[in-house]
Amino acid sequence: MANQRTITKLPVLPNNVIKYLIEIFVDSYYSDNYLNHSSFKMIDNVFFRFGMVCQQWMDRVLPSLEFKKPIYCYRAFTYIMLSRWVMLGVKFSNVVFGGGQIHDLEVQLLTMTKPYLRNSISTLLVDRESHFNSLRFQFEDIKALIFREPKSITQFAHFVSPLLSEEFPPIDTLTRVDVHYEVKIVHSDTDDVIQPLNLLCGKFINISDINIRGFNQNQKISRNICKYPNVIQKLKTLNLKFDFINVKDITVALTHPFSCIEILKLHRTKTKGDAVMNEPLYHALETHPTITSLSLQLPDESIPSHTLTNLLNNTKLKSLKLKYKTIDFDKSYNSTFLTNNTITKLGLEIKNITFKLIDSICDKLPNLKSLKLAVYGEVDGKDIELFKPKSNITIKLTIVNSFKNMDAYLSKYSLHTRVNHLTLIIDNNNEKLLNNLLDNFKLLEKLKTLKTLFLDTPFTAALIPPLSSNTNIKHLIIRMPELKNMTRNDNSDKNLLELIKGNRSLESIELTNPGKIINFAYLNTEFKKHPHLKFIFSKDLSESLQK
Repeated sequence: MANQRTITKLPVLPNNVIKYLIEIFVDSYYSDNYLNHSSFKMIDNVFFRFGMVCQQWMDRVLPSLEFKKPIYCYRAFTYIMLSRWVMLGVKFSNVVFGGGQIHDLEVQLLTMTKPYLRNSISTLLVDRESHFNSLRFQFEDIKALIFREPKSITQFAHFVSPLLSEEFPPIDTLTRVDVHYEVKIVHSDTDDVIQPLNLLCGKFINISDINIRGFNQNQKISRNICKYPNVIQKLKTLNLKFDFINVKDITVALTHPFSCIEILKLHRTKTKGDAVMNEPLYHALETHPTITSLSLQLPDESIPSHTLTNLLNNTKLKSLKLKYKTIDFDKSYNSTFLTNNTITKLGLEIKNITFKLIDSICDKLPNLKSLKLAVYGEVDGKDIELFKPKSNITIKLTIVNSFKNMDAYLSKYSLHTRVNHLTLIIDNNNEKLLNNLLDNFKLLEKLKTLKTLFLDTPFTAALIPPLSSNTNIKHLIIRMPELKNMTRNDNSDKNLLELIKGNRSLESIELTNPGKIINFAYLNTEFKKHPHLKFIFSKDLSESLQK
């Protein structure tokens, strides 16, 4: 009896603690909505380890895990992993199922035989018209449909027709439809975009949230919206290239009594179009009752000063982003800005705007949290000295071809304590501009709040030493050089390797527009040795490095 050992039973972790720990682990494997093959394996390992620790896992079904970003299942192997997770009782707030998997026999078998797996899918992504025609099973709890065609475009009606057939019954849970065109659309292809949406809304009567992102030559999208009240009263997001729309049509759509758009983006591309902003359209934007987020990017146009004032005084807006060539000041202009408590995000990328004017604007926006600015030329030191915003804002600053007097706005006054995101742009391979940047690059170390740096410049070896010595930068985004052919005729891999060796504070590196020029295997050894670097990835490539 004296030698009998007392066994202490360990307490069972409460569900809310397990839920919190899993969410933290899973979120750590995301980077800006990016989740790849390696990430899924890491998440699978998390659930396996918790399953080993929690012996009564199957008897203790966890509440829904609310991840900050959705889970994307675009390939068969990720779907198979998802089926294991769902079997464990894990629930997800949003699972996006890529329609391309429908042709995989194992995916079909899993989906047809396991209703709980079908019911876990909340969003269905379709990027080919054949996907719905291949369905041999129904998704009973779909909440959203995303129509996207990244490579080629066929008539939208072909995408929708299987849904309208009698074989596909109405889904009461379906409330959202997104239409994303990511390629150039010829005129004839846009004729049938709005009409099929109208038919879709007629069958699935609970649809209340329609989002359209149309790319080049999409004037018929805006032209046809007003013909179908059932669409316009549910259209919440509209993102169009301004080059190719008819200004009168978009004005009519915005002033329609059923219009309930909340997010509107009108962006002009580098290719000039015939559309030009006019007073009726500006008035519609200034007075629209439901728009809360407005983005106008028209870098070759001038914005009237009274329009700028009216938009800033609009108490419906929470986010306002403006990119213009200049402000067209009226002769009788006086900057009478009213106090606006609703705007929290503001972008003012305008070439002739002064820091004095920016300061007076910020003073009238007490709840402003984020400010985006751009510097295009030499900065007047006396002007920037007047920029003393009272609110606690963070600044995203873009510097375009203007590096000679960086000291004036990076190491003095208010900017150096507020800039957390900096973009450096050289429009072309101008050696003089690059030398000016290199001469002043050390000044970036004075930006104590800088966390993210976006380099839209030639990525040369000369940048590596100053980048390596800057320990403030945590996230680096690099626009890689465009190659006319696929030969490896640059030193991008070598420069990246030296950067990984030199800067031991970086946490992520994102490569934009890389083509097929990055040799991730070449970087892998040094990447694994890095104490803080978690990701090297590109949204354009399937490869990445991730811990």
